Formats: sequence, C-alpha cells, structure tokens
Amino acid sequence: MNPMIATKRKWSNLFGAIIHFGLAALFGFFFYDRLWAWRNEIAQVKTSFLTPDGSNVTSAGMVWAIPASVFALLGVIRIARFVFPTKRIQEAEQAGGGKRE
Repeated sequence: MNPMIATKRKWSNLFGAIIHFGLAALFGFFFYDRLWAWRNEIAQVKTSFLTPDGSNVTSAGMVWAIPASVFALLGVIRIARFVFPTKRIQEAEQAGGGKRE
C-alpha cells in the first residue's frame, strides 16, 4: 500500500470520528429535548405532555437515543482505528515513513 494512502486513511478515521460524534450530539440533543427534559411531566400524566411552547412530547422520544448511541459507538470505533491503526497501515507507514516525497 502506498504510504500516502495509508496516512490519508488514518486521518480519514479522525475526520469520520468527528462527523459521527457530531451526529451523536445532534441526536442526543433531540433525545434530551423530546424526552429527558420532560420525563417527570410525562411520567405524571402517563401519555403525552404539552410544553409551554405548545409542543406535544411523549415517551416515544426515547427513540432518539438509538441513533445517538449508534453514532457514538461508530465514533469510538473510528477513534480506536486512528489510535491503533491496522497492521496494513502500520506496514505502509514503516515502509515509506508516511511522508511526502
């Protein structure tokens, strides 16, 4: 494998992790806004709750935790690939030093 391609792949894992963590934060915010902030009120009425701004929130807001968890897990995997590169990337970096020539 070309050392430059190996270096690009390594850094693409970091860029991918940033994207995944960003999406995890976005879905995490949706989870917080649609369920967590109103969990006590939803538990009291047992169905749905009208917020002061007129939004109707229900316990189905917990669905937003699923994509948040998936994207967070993907981000952790990408960080692990960045910190602990695959054997193929390590061999290419050792062969060419991972520097531009």
